[in-house]
Amino acid sequence: MTELVESFQSKPTQTILQDITGLSSSLTPKLRRPVKLMAVSGEQTLAIASHNLNGIALEHLEFVQGYGKAAWSLPIDRVNHALAIAQKPDVILTTFSEVMTIRGSQQNLSEIRGTGADIRTINSPQDALKIAQENPSKQVVFFAVGYEDSVLSTAQTVGQAAAEGISNFSVYCNHMTLIPAIKAILDSPSIHIDGLICASEVASVIGLEPYRFFVESYRKPIIIADSSHQAILKATQTLLQQLVDGHAELQDQAQVPAEGDSEALQTICEVFEPREFYEWRGMGSVDFSGLRLRSDYVQFDAEVKFNLPKLKLADVQFAQCMTILTGVFQPCQCKIFGAGCSPKTPMGTYMTTEEGICAMHYKVFPFIAAISD
Repeated sequence: MTELVESFQSKPTQTILQDITGLSSSLTPKLRRPVKLMAVSGEQTLAIASHNLNGIALEHLEFVQGYGKAAWSLPIDRVNHALAIAQKPDVILTTFSEVMTIRGSQQNLSEIRGTGADIRTINSPQDALKIAQENPSKQVVFFAVGYEDSVLSTAQTVGQAAAEGISNFSVYCNHMTLIPAIKAILDSPSIHIDGLICASEVASVIGLEPYRFFVESYRKPIIIADSSHQAILKATQTLLQQLVDGHAELQDQAQVPAEGDSEALQTICEVFEPREFYEWRGMGSVDFSGLRLRSDYVQFDAEVKFNLPKLKLADVQFAQCMTILTGVFQPCQCKIFGAGCSPKTPMGTYMTTEEGICAMHYKVFPFIAAISD
């Protein structure tokens, strides 16, 4: 506590830190365990780690790893598909830098780019469309990954490609939706989450009603906040106060539009529809949590254009990502932590990137690292 207070010098912040400690310590006798809060988004998770917010009230409060960035949860078979597309002749595969190191069965995109595959990192799907326009003799594929807040730009790009008749552009769609994924957490019989901090970026698109449903149906308090550590501290204080008072409410600290962005939602719904099932690495299938292109845009669907097989590769049987997500286990309690699953051979969601909680824990177990290496 002392070290953290020294790192946050302002009086208002010190007051919040002290309040968090007092509120969480008053809850642990009733719960008989630390209070467990989840920051769902990747940027919020990284803010918690980079500012060591898990040390605020070590004995009384725990921030549980959220879903993180969408790329972390890419299932093995979807990465394998992207690898196969990238190695086809006359193909340029484009994607975001965070996807490059996510492994399939044997390799990742960064490794096969080193062997000559034309794989380019971009900042937006519009960049991919421009590459297609500049390379008419090549098939340009955008490996699309992201949550609700990133789907709009992909939908707009597909719409532009259709309007301009750009036939050498397609999308390998792996957009995921967080709302069904949050429901999967709350439906878990072993749930150990007392409250959630949800990203303002997603809420600004979909609005507040989906979160209100969770509060009313599951009696879990939810705060909508941005990804700064100050916002997370304030959200934590508010959640703890609700728990002390015995309340479960939705509070919007980021002042997002209550109805979301209706124009953006209309554009997204014109281009995309939900998949009945989508597999999340290490967590299994989550109903209606993935998106695919509608039949009106099938000519831009890379799965159809390249006739990708429908085979599903199951995750390692003993990966226990869901128990880590729900706060039941710590990473080192997973049966394959360090042995079957390590940063060199990542099997589970939170080992696929150095920003994941399992990869972070791996770094502090040097004897496991030495054995694995």
